[in-house]
Amino acid sequence: MTSASVNPPYGLVANLNGERHKPALGFFAFIVVAHWAEHIAQAYQVYVLNWPLPEARGVLGLPFPWLVTSEWMHYGYALLMLIGLVLLRRGFTGRSRTWWNISLGIQVWHHFEHFLLLMQVIIGANLLGGPTPRSIIQLLVPRLELHLFYNAIVFVPMVVAMLLHRKPNSQERATMACACAPRESVLKAAGTRGRRLPPGFAFRATVALIGASLTFFTAPSVWPAIQAARADGVPGIFTAEHMECVQHPGHESCQWYGDFRSEDGTVSRTDIFMYGMGKGQLQAGRQTSAVDIGFPNRVYGPGGSNEWVFTVALLLAGAALTLSQLRRIHRSMKNDEAGPEGRRAGP
Repeated sequence: MTSASVNPPYGLVANLNGERHKPALGFFAFIVVAHWAEHIAQAYQVYVLNWPLPEARGVLGLPFPWLVTSEWMHYGYALLMLIGLVLLRRGFTGRSRTWWNISLGIQVWHHFEHFLLLMQVIIGANLLGGPTPRSIIQLLVPRLELHLFYNAIVFVPMVVAMLLHRKPNSQERATMACACAPRESVLKAAGTRGRRLPPGFAFRATVALIGASLTFFTAPSVWPAIQAARADGVPGIFTAEHMECVQHPGHESCQWYGDFRSEDGTVSRTDIFMYGMGKGQLQAGRQTSAVDIGFPNRVYGPGGSNEWVFTVALLLAGAALTLSQLRRIHRSMKNDEAGPEGRRAGP
C-alpha cells in the first residue's frame, strides 16, 4: 500500500520538496551558515580585537566593504532566507515541520525589520527622526548584537528541524516525499540501480565548500596579520585628533582617530585610527609612535597587534573543515564501492 502523499510530485516547488529536497537543503544551509559566520566574525572584531564598528566588517566585508554598507544587500539576504524557508517547508513532516515553522516565523519578523531599514534609506527619512536608519527593536538593542541574535534564533530551530528530518519516526517517514532519510529498502537496492552518491554526500560537500571558501578569503590576510603582529612597516608619529565610541551591551568600544606622518616625511595619512588605543590612553593633540603597514584605515603601535590569532584561527578552521569532509566523502565512496559487506566492515 502506498500513501498518496509520497507519490512523485510535479512542479518546481514540489520537486524541491521531493527528490531535490536534500541538495536544496544543503545549498540553503551553506548560505545561512556563511552569513551567520560573517556576523560572528564581526562581533569578534568588535569585542576581542576592539575595532571600531565601521571597520568591523567580518571576513568578506574587508575586501568588499559594500557588502556591509549596502542596505540593499542586507535586505536581499533577509528576503532570500525567507523565500528559502517558505519554498523548502513542504518537505518537512511532523516534528521537523514544527521546528521549521518556528524558524520561518522568526524570519518573517527579521525580514520586516530589514524592510523597514531599506524603506528609510529609499525615502530618506529615519525612524523617529534618528541620525541613522533603525529598526523597531534596534531602538532598544544596538544593530550588531541585534542581528547576531536574530540570525542565531533563526538558525537554531532550522538545524533542529534538519536533524529531526533526517531521523524521522515511522509516522513521519510514511508521509515524506523526499529521500533525506532513505528507507532501508532503498539503501539495500542501491547496488541494483547503478552507482549513486553515498548518504550524507550533499551535507559533507556543503561543509567542505564552506571550509574552502573560508580558506580562500582568509589566506590573503595572513601576511598582513603577521606584519601587524611584528609591527613590520614604516615607522612614524600618530597625532590624535578625536575619539569615537560605540556602546554595546556590557561593553564600550573606543578608538582614536588622527593623522600619521612617517619619520622620513615620505608618508602622510589623515583620518585613520590607531589600533589598540582606547579610552584614557590618548588625548587630543597628543603624539605617539606608530607603524604603517599598508592598511588603508589604521596604523599600529610599536608593540604590534594580536589580529593574527583571529586570522590564523579562521585559516585553520577553513582548512580543517575542508580536509575532514573531503576525507569522509572519500571514505564513504570507497565503502559504497565495496558494497554492503564493505560498509559493515568499515569503521
